[in-house]
Amino acid sequence: MASAIVLCALLIPQAISQPASRPVQTARFSLAPWPAELEPGDGELVLTPSVVVKVSLPEPQAARVAERWLDDLRGRTRWALPVQPMGSPAAPCEIRLLCDPLTRHYGPEGYELAIEPASITIRFADDLGLLRGTQTLAQFFPPLWWASPTTERLPAGACALPIAKIRDWARFRWRGLLLDESRHFFGKEFVLRLLDAMSQFKLNVFHWHLTDSQGWRLESQAFPKLTQIGAWRTGAGFGFQREQTGELPWDSRGRYGGYYSRDDVRAIVAFAKERGITIVPEIEMPGHAQAWIAAYPELSCDGMPHRTASDYSEQTCDVLCVSNPALDGFLEKLLPEIAELFPSEWIHVGGDEVNPAFWNACSRCRDFCKKNELSGPQALQAHFEKRVEAILTKLGKRLVGWDEILEGGLPPRATVMSWRGTSGGIAAARRGHEVVMSPTTHCYFDYPQASSGEPKNGGGLVPLRRVYSYEPIPAELAAEHARFVLGVQGNLWTEWIPNGLHAEYMAFPRAIALAEVGWSQPQMRSWEGFRARLPKLLERLSSLGVAHRVPKPGEGDPPRMVYSGVATTSMAVYGDFAPELAFDGNLETYFWSEGVPAVGQHLTLELRDERVYRSVSVATGKPDRPDDVLVDGVVEVRIDGAWRTVGKSQPGDFELRLPAEPVEAVRLRSTAPHGHWLVVREVTLK
Repeated sequence: MASAIVLCALLIPQAISQPASRPVQTARFSLAPWPAELEPGDGELVLTPSVVVKVSLPEPQAARVAERWLDDLRGRTRWALPVQPMGSPAAPCEIRLLCDPLTRHYGPEGYELAIEPASITIRFADDLGLLRGTQTLAQFFPPLWWASPTTERLPAGACALPIAKIRDWARFRWRGLLLDESRHFFGKEFVLRLLDAMSQFKLNVFHWHLTDSQGWRLESQAFPKLTQIGAWRTGAGFGFQREQTGELPWDSRGRYGGYYSRDDVRAIVAFAKERGITIVPEIEMPGHAQAWIAAYPELSCDGMPHRTASDYSEQTCDVLCVSNPALDGFLEKLLPEIAELFPSEWIHVGGDEVNPAFWNACSRCRDFCKKNELSGPQALQAHFEKRVEAILTKLGKRLVGWDEILEGGLPPRATVMSWRGTSGGIAAARRGHEVVMSPTTHCYFDYPQASSGEPKNGGGLVPLRRVYSYEPIPAELAAEHARFVLGVQGNLWTEWIPNGLHAEYMAFPRAIALAEVGWSQPQMRSWEGFRARLPKLLERLSSLGVAHRVPKPGEGDPPRMVYSGVATTSMAVYGDFAPELAFDGNLETYFWSEGVPAVGQHLTLELRDERVYRSVSVATGKPDRPDDVLVDGVVEVRIDGAWRTVGKSQPGDFELRLPAEPVEAVRLRSTAPHGHWLVVREVTLK
């Protein structure tokens, strides 16, 4: 099968017409991601066990895709599904798999799907097009279709599918999901289930974070101590007990961890490839490396013994000594092992959050910088990354790293993954480097999905609607630079996620929303349409045996205030924490500024109906953000067009009396520089 990531033009070919308007999306077509073009018809096709499959598959890789798909369909339905060549006598009901070079202009994943009264036809140019077409067709079947064929089967009788014609292609060629297994080890069975779920929604890159200070998860023949020592630690860490992690990560000696054998990796890579997914491994360097150092302390700056960290409190030395000549020899042996296991074009090397203190204190690193005329730690890191890229280039691979690799100068062919907002991605694209957008604001799935009632998590807030609203190409990028945006990726960091059920809950349905962001054309995306389709999509996840969060009724609706008026702010707003949330009568929702309030900035409620109020109550901060309060500020009301101060703000919750006159507006205004962002849970007029 061709690689799931194919170097192709990012822009849609001019030969493909753009839909004039967004069609109505209903649960009748519960598809995700939504196709580029869908033309609904009248009536339905009744698919029966007597259906005949006709094929025209001169492309051998497509033939293997068809064979796997038909075997799977036979296993689920117990139907015979005889295969005949195209052009054989017509059957009452047919599924046609037709290799058609004319569909090549849709791009490497494009296809056409036509469900007609007596037939289903999938047209495609290569194996990936056929795979994507069958994945879409599967979504027309009842959710039971998605269940494991070993446990449940489709009814032996007929199945009705709505008449429709689809032309479809991918917007971006990188539609990824990261799983961090260095903090907690989930095991082969979980990874296979996650890959299968990803494939159903056309996610095509699995970013596998395999090493960090808390664990090394990949067997090495050249360096066996990486798993003998680096794969294990003394406890689960991060505040978790054994019963919260399950038994899988514990060995007979009571150590916590685990790793994947080379055979495990080969099996997982092959499983992913069959589903159109490329696995990009991440081997963290030069930071986040305490598991390396625990196994091979000679790679550190101090050369002292260290142990694999159980959590952040045990990180004592997590930066490799990049001036040590032994490190290059280490990488010359290690990276070929990794390249042999993973056919991906890319290998991720991390490059984030490197603590320069270790290099500043290291005489060897200081001498190295002086000898090579390097200005400091950032330049030293850039020098190291260019050495790593040279090794990867010899192996036919490309380096991808987090946006910190911009800071000292990018390696010539590096791809940048932008996580600290979008500025890193914008800067890299403007320099002609390929970019994957993955900002914390929209793509961090370890963040909770709601402001309350969520399990342990990484803080912040990334609700489903915010994920769906993301636009991977920043408005600041000109078209000549926007073409370097490869796509988008969701990241599931697992410090606070100790088991597979918790991980799936955090990933889904947000991963489905992000899949649509990455695949669907922007003019075809509709939040209301996605929400209408979501119940059926969640049913399919249940059939797959994948845990997920069910959004609450009304979740994702615009905030509604209890007052007749308009809420405004002069402060930058963090994410979806809109000013209206401070006036909605709910202490669990809140306004949150992005950045510290400057002098004179305000949060204001303009009232349409002037009334006399006795008092105003203000609730700021919250238990996990106790410092995010208006320390130096005033509460003001506008009466007869003039602002009056009714009192100074106080940390936390407070109440002030109001003049006995009709109020036109009320506002909180900062009167001095602040050291923290501002959370306003509620402003209540009584």
